[in-house]
Amino acid sequence: MWAGLVHMAKEGGADVIESYVFWNGHKLSPGKYYFGGRFDLVKFVKIVQDARMYMIL
Repeated sequence: MWAGLVHMAKEGGADVIESYVFWNGHKLSPGKYYFGGRFDLVKFVKIVQDARMYMIL
């Protein structure tokens, strides 16, 4: 889903994607973090990078 949305933003003239990190989904408990599935932050950043766009995180 992310790739399609980023592509539509690029086609619409955007060159920057801004995103908030929802830590309640990443930090499950003290010292335990999760970045898989829909919480794969690295994958999201790479999709934006592949579109040759900037990211504000």
